[in-house]
Amino acid sequence: RKNASSLPAGGSPFDTVSIEIKMLTVVLGRDLSGGKPNCLQTVLLFKHLCIQQGMLVSLVGHSGHGKSSLLRLLGGAVLPTTRDSKHTPRTVDGLSGQGSYFVPSHLRVMHCTAEPMFIRRGLLANLRFGHKSPDSDDCSVERIKQVLEKLGVSAKVLLLLDHENRNEMQDPLVWQNALSSSDKQLLHVARALISNPDVICLHTPTRYQSNKVAHRVFTALREFVDQRGLCVSASDNDKMKRRPTTCIMTCTKTEAIEISNEVYEVYDGGIERVNKDNDGHFQISAEYSD
Repeated sequence: RKNASSLPAGGSPFDTVSIEIKMLTVVLGRDLSGGKPNCLQTVLLFKHLCIQQGMLVSLVGHSGHGKSSLLRLLGGAVLPTTRDSKHTPRTVDGLSGQGSYFVPSHLRVMHCTAEPMFIRRGLLANLRFGHKSPDSDDCSVERIKQVLEKLGVSAKVLLLLDHENRNEMQDPLVWQNALSSSDKQLLHVARALISNPDVICLHTPTRYQSNKVAHRVFTALREFVDQRGLCVSASDNDKMKRRPTTCIMTCTKTEAIEISNEVYEVYDGGIERVNKDNDGHFQISAEYSD
């Protein structure tokens, strides 16, 4: 931060090392056959993916072809392997190698699953969960409400938050039974944004949302990347003191694809970067659904 003020216009005091996967094998499922391939295992072979920091990236593809597995890999929820049970390098399309998988270790990566998950605590404790400094201004009730309003949560959520903040809730867990699936999903996404990660991996963040609310979610994610945080100081000087933020999500809604910096199609573990046509629209090869 001390060096940020001396940088030339547009400079950054932070590294911009890429997130990269190359020739990587992921084996899903339990091996019940003594190390031999079996029908309970799925092998995904990811050839190449390179994502620059400070980008909004969408992953599209048919169900079961590896999108969520790729997100879990990037988020550290599943570990890769580059060799089979006989310690022989995997091969795909005539290419072979031990593979590489690199997410800079100094980056805070948040993996946000498709289904909302909460701890058995109050609403505020859940929304602050995962932040490195839960007592900081980033986790103030004022900023939390700003994030929730940007995402378009219902008035019921804001009312429950006010009641808890004023210690007017007798049962701190009542909120979990009082909210709809759509509100729970928005809280799930909000918690990730409140925690200010360097990289956020989101699986179908608008699955339960109307097009109107989905638009607000995508707008918030675009702001998170552009401003290097959501509901933070928008001045250029303050922005340059923050590390670039990256968002990687799986979503098939046209709006999500169009606001992305890059789009990749995932198919049976393969990854293909999607190009744009002459009008600047991404040329998706097929129709997909969440």
